Amino acid sequence: MVGHYWLRDPDLAPTSELSKEITDSVTQIETFVQKVHNGEIHPPQAPKFTDLLSIGIGGSALGPEFVADALAPDHAPMAIHFIDNTDPDGIDRILTRLGDRSPAPSSSSPANLAALPKPATAWWRSNTPTNSGG
Repeated sequence: MVGHYWLRDPDLAPTSELSKEITDSVTQIETFVQKVHNGEIHPPQAPKFTDLLSIGIGGSALGPEFVADALAPDHAPMAIHFIDNTDPDGIDRILTRLGDRSPAPSSSSPANLAALPKPATAWWRSNTPTNSGG
């Protein structure tokens, strides 16, 4: 059963249980995002995340990049950066651009991280909070 449109209007879901599951999931996501934005969830060495770093290859990069471009507000609370291949020079360029900022790392799959060069995975581990708060 596929009903992507239910995410926009959970009342259209075929059962009240499914509608509640969708509503509860959206609430959990909104709560998590609010905690990131207000600094309740933060990187190990900084009071707040400043950016979002999305790591993915193929559809794991294109989907988030498309959504970010299509739905981003004019003044987003965090800048979004994408690592979409395993080229060490490209990864270094993104990480250099970030400098001492504190991005929230994000990946849709552990396989994306396994494909990264060792310096990038070390960076990932050092910038990911051990307690997501949620």
